[in-house]
Amino acid sequence: MDSKAVCIFLMILFSVVFAGGCVDELVTGHDEGSVNISDYELIFHGKQANASTLNETTFYLTTDGFATGVYALDNASSIEIVPMEDLTNMGNEPIYDIVIIAEDSSNVTDVEETLRHLSSLKEATDLNFTIKERVIKGQKRQVIDFNRSITGFVAFKMAVPLGQDFIYMPTHDSVLRIVLPPGYTTGNPFLGKVQPEANFTYYDESGRQVLVWLELQRKSSSLLSMDFFNITAKRLHDEDTVEYRPVVLRFYRTYASTGLLIGTSILSIATFVVALNYALTRRKLEERIKEIEQTDQRKKD
Repeated sequence: MDSKAVCIFLMILFSVVFAGGCVDELVTGHDEGSVNISDYELIFHGKQANASTLNETTFYLTTDGFATGVYALDNASSIEIVPMEDLTNMGNEPIYDIVIIAEDSSNVTDVEETLRHLSSLKEATDLNFTIKERVIKGQKRQVIDFNRSITGFVAFKMAVPLGQDFIYMPTHDSVLRIVLPPGYTTGNPFLGKVQPEANFTYYDESGRQVLVWLELQRKSSSLLSMDFFNITAKRLHDEDTVEYRPVVLRFYRTYASTGLLIGTSILSIATFVVALNYALTRRKLEERIKEIEQTDQRKKD
């Protein structure tokens, strides 16, 4: 077999492995002893009126190239996280500084009360877990497997290489909250539109804008079923395949919209002045041409 045939065979083999399913790779985590639990806000809000689950996913965005994620989970043996890939720093860990504060789900009788109690603890739970990188249809996921089913919090830091652009790929049923940095906002169609639109927004005690989605399952009639960011995932404790809508947003300074309005107003005024000057100049020119034509006509007469 010549070298060309060997290359073709290897390319075909690579394509089949890459597109056909999962590739698991153990990822080395950070030293847990260096993780500061106080870096995370462990908050459980309780079940929303229209929410179908007690699970809560919260991302606290920053302007420093990372976000902190906090998962409040009910009876979960693993979670999947789809980090944003940083093509400029391929060697960096996509998620790190993982903290788990949880109880064995078999010992939990009141989920809400348990989560509220755990949110006040200051020490991580001694819980064995593994982190694996899984590739499904070309998409990398970080999978955290626990040695038992847990109810509690999983917090971590995640690289955000796109700066003030954030993309979240859901992988399980959960109420989603995204907390913007202080002094930042989103939603202006010219500066950064949010897709899909949040169910509601509010400002927390620190003055930060919070966006909330109660459910992100993709409906079968959705016109976005062929969306580039289309993602399929499995329900927790369920083998049914579920499609979720990704959340895409860009955040910016609160005064940016005011600056845009001022800039647009100045540009509009400048455009009006130029247009008016052009109209007046053209009118004067037409009057001058008309005078010259009348003078020539009188000379001929």
